[in-house]
Amino acid sequence: MAPKPLRVAVVEDEALLRELLHAVCESKFGCKVIAAVGDGREAVDAILHGLPDIVLLDLRLPQLDGFGVITAVRSRGFFPRILILSAVCDSYTAFMVDAAGVHGFLYKSATMLPALYRAILAVSRGERFFCPVFQSFRAARLNDPLFFGKILSAREQTVLAMFSDRMTDPEIAGVLGVSPRTVESHRMNILRKLGFRSKIELERYARNYGFTHSWTAGGAGFPASRRGGGNAPPEGLTSRM
Repeated sequence: MAPKPLRVAVVEDEALLRELLHAVCESKFGCKVIAAVGDGREAVDAILHGLPDIVLLDLRLPQLDGFGVITAVRSRGFFPRILILSAVCDSYTAFMVDAAGVHGFLYKSATMLPALYRAILAVSRGERFFCPVFQSFRAARLNDPLFFGKILSAREQTVLAMFSDRMTDPEIAGVLGVSPRTVESHRMNILRKLGFRSKIELERYARNYGFTHSWTAGGAGFPASRRGGGNAPPEGLTSRM
């Protein structure tokens, strides 16, 4: 008896790329695509309904970003193998992807499709597959004494992401359910821990480490800011593998 084809869900907001991934997975890779959607909330419903073996997941999505999709699906007791496909790869993204405990990451490029086949095969066997670009950021992070994950708490990282999205202290306080004074205290602690004295230095740091790459509205359980349309990172994002 022939083995059953891998069941794959494609989650990608760019329609042309979504259609290409759908076609390639079925015609070239021999997979069965059980859903191909471009919206984060729609993706959660499709994944929980179709129960795919592997999810090809973009990070920038309308309504709910990729991290939000991961959190929502796992919170309902389903733990598919997840392969991230993203056009953004920097220190902050690599950190968040590692924290999410996914099975792989591919940087979107003209040479992605051949690597995608190898990645799907590896992930289907329970292995990990991370592209060289991602691995370079991971290695740099481990060797960087100023990397934010070594210095700032999870809440401080969240505040820094929101600050980078140009949210005011009252706006951040409203999202986190704390007082503006508490947000100000977090911001001052961030400056102190990083050895900075000004917002300009903090903004430069946030830009260098990728905090200024706002995810789309709705995010990982956080509402979009009024200014940037982004969202803060999920706190306590955990994996189960």
